[in-house]
Amino acid sequence: MNKATATIFFIGVMIGAPLFGFLSDRWLLESAWWLVAKRKTKAAHYYIRNCTETNNRSKCIAAITPKTLLESAEADTGDQRQNGLGYTSFVARLGVSISPLVMLLEDVWQFLPVATYCAVAIGSGLVASLLPETLNTQLPEFIEDIEKPSTASSASKMKFENVLVEVNGFGRFQIRLILLLVIPRVTLPFHFLLNNFIAVIPSHHCDISSLDYGERFRNLSLKDKLVVSIPLQRDGSLSLCQMFPEPQYHLLYNSTNTTDLLTIPCQDGWVYDHSTFKSTLVTEWDLVCDKRSVNRATATIFFMGVMAGAAAFGYHSDRFGRKRTLLVSYIITTIFGFASAFSYNFAMFAAMRFFTGFGISGISIVSIVLCIEWINIKHRTLVGVLMSLDWSLSTILLPAVAYFVNDWRYLTVTVTTPLLLAMICWWWLPESARWLISNGKVKNAHFYLTKCAQFNHREEFMADLKPEVLSKIILVEDKNRKYSYVDLVRTPRMRQLALLTGIVWFGVACVYYGISLNVPGFGVGIYLTQFIYGITEVPAKVFIIFFLNKIGRRLTQAGTLFLTGLCIFSNMFIPQNQWTARIVVGASGKMFAEAAFTTAFLYTAELYPTVMRQNGLGYSSFMARIGVSLSPLVIILEDFWSYLPSIIFSLVAFTAVLSASFLPETLNVRLPETIEDVEQTRRRSIPTTDEKSTL
Repeated sequence: MNKATATIFFIGVMIGAPLFGFLSDRWLLESAWWLVAKRKTKAAHYYIRNCTETNNRSKCIAAITPKTLLESAEADTGDQRQNGLGYTSFVARLGVSISPLVMLLEDVWQFLPVATYCAVAIGSGLVASLLPETLNTQLPEFIEDIEKPSTASSASKMKFENVLVEVNGFGRFQIRLILLLVIPRVTLPFHFLLNNFIAVIPSHHCDISSLDYGERFRNLSLKDKLVVSIPLQRDGSLSLCQMFPEPQYHLLYNSTNTTDLLTIPCQDGWVYDHSTFKSTLVTEWDLVCDKRSVNRATATIFFMGVMAGAAAFGYHSDRFGRKRTLLVSYIITTIFGFASAFSYNFAMFAAMRFFTGFGISGISIVSIVLCIEWINIKHRTLVGVLMSLDWSLSTILLPAVAYFVNDWRYLTVTVTTPLLLAMICWWWLPESARWLISNGKVKNAHFYLTKCAQFNHREEFMADLKPEVLSKIILVEDKNRKYSYVDLVRTPRMRQLALLTGIVWFGVACVYYGISLNVPGFGVGIYLTQFIYGITEVPAKVFIIFFLNKIGRRLTQAGTLFLTGLCIFSNMFIPQNQWTARIVVGASGKMFAEAAFTTAFLYTAELYPTVMRQNGLGYSSFMARIGVSLSPLVIILEDFWSYLPSIIFSLVAFTAVLSASFLPETLNVRLPETIEDVEQTRRRSIPTTDEKSTL
């Protein structure tokens, strides 16, 4: 009762805030701002004159008449400042009213109130970073002042889409580009999911072949030797890591109770079941029992390399171009991919896998940007989804390859081999004309645009388009300026964009790999599980094309993430023995997660400007790899509480949904070329005939 008094008081404050905010905007006569906005200029003139007389500035008011003040009121909309302050005060008092109730949570856990207050403070800080800066800024008078776009016209700046329309933004040239990029992209799921096959822990037990306990022991069959040498687990199977210090012959007659017998760790290694896999990392270096955690680290080490590579290749692609950066990623991935197959100890293998992940990250983020920058607005959605189909088809193909190539060294070589062909095909890849123009290399851009026009049988257009004209298509802020990740946070809207896309990518990757790396989750064979994971991604690509074009990128991104979190959350309530239901819900979650990932690549490429697109995608991929690296650690939490991983993954997904809902829509919007284009309002719709004529 005592604690409720504060809550009751602040409920009254909460009710009074919007009430007096409304009354103040309705009848307050002392504010000249409000009077002018309400066109009560005579009263406003009276108060302004009193102000100037009090401050000895009477000369200032002499030239100002009520008519002059009337001309300054440009709209009929009343001032909403007090309503806004009343609303925010209302929300503040809502928080104050809840505060005493939060303190009561200490009865549940003493640190829970502190944890709650910290989470609210951090969340408020993140939201505050999305607000516009008001330092040295004029007060807005009307709603129109907040809603109206920048007066600067973007029509004269973003004309590259018009050029693509004229040279055919989806012709033979673009189709050839897609096919050339599919070859290296096949290796992406091969390496990203390779750990599911090369790090498998097969059935095993202590090796007793070297034991010699006399003639009686030697005369026993192998089955009886195992009975007297290795204790049984609760499920009746042989212990994985323990053995008896000496034979227990009485177990030949009664083997039901071995719990009270002395056991020791395996002394001479382990014997593995090679019926499924001829060789894995585990069988190669005995990564079991005490070294089991080392084996789990292989996936994290690889994704740490991917995380580092995302930042490095994102920067260098915007600095040195898409094509050259792509070749470097081919070379690094090929060298270290083959080197990892010839590793002679685990430390060397871990280092090689790190650099393999570093290199393959470039293939992932640079290839999609290079492709999107050559596609026109109309076909951007289709191509973005088609480019992601190579992942799904390769995911389906991977279990078949692993089934026939069941030695981890040969499997690693096999999944790296396509990059040899990719390096040959690299010579026919074009550089991004957008990037070339943005960096002042108009002659090179004209060369590639001419090749595009020739392939698509549009030579007549490029014959009239000179390189000098291209320099006016994209107005570069500073040709000598070198962009970096710092530019992601220098301006308000770029800062907001970086924060939101980072959260979205973290959430998408965390839940996607939380499902993908949990291969035993369906309770069926490893090959069938991986096949199910892959096959569910194909329908996701089919329906995602429709939704991306009909409801837009933002709602599709938020919707697929929400459905993913809902599937993960629902699976907690399905009993373990109902595998059919768990398979259906789990596969649905995987399908929606893949749809969210597909949308994220396309959406992010459209959000960031050309001068920062690769930096933006590199940063987003970096955030995604943090999520991927944390996924295996979250799964381990099931040892503390079986529902905890599902709850965490669901919360991460729902947080990403909220972030995605604040991103701007990019459906039928031209790709921004400069940071200034992002800071201003972007134009919608496909280029018009009038705009084409300006070229």
